[in-house]
Amino acid sequence: DVVSYNSAIAACGKGGADYTDTALSLLAEMKAEGIQPDDYSYNSAITSCEKGGAKYTDTALFLFNEMKEAGVKPDGVTYRAITKLVSTRLDISRPSRKQERRRILARICLCTSICQLRMIRQSGIFTI
Repeated sequence: DVVSYNSAIAACGKGGADYTDTALSLLAEMKAEGIQPDDYSYNSAITSCEKGGAKYTDTALFLFNEMKEAGVKPDGVTYRAITKLVSTRLDISRPSRKQERRRILARICLCTSICQLRMIRQSGIFTI
């Protein structure tokens, strides 16, 4: 059931970078079994990607978009993880990535709390 998968995915996220692939495999298995991931499922997987390092940036952004397309509403945990990921991991040496980072952060600003806006501003990567 969804609770069992969520517990396992969250445990992988807490285990750090060594367990990111396992968390993503569990999310894929969950979907293959016909179990609809919820916000906790996606948040745990995205947080695991954030802990997994730069090579998981695209995967986390894919999950963020998939989450919204599935009708699962991102919450503060989602935006915090994506903001941190985008601000620290997205390679801005390529012009297309810099533009993508600004676009993602602008979208986050439209859907987030004042507290999270302060966090974005304090990171120094986006002027509000």
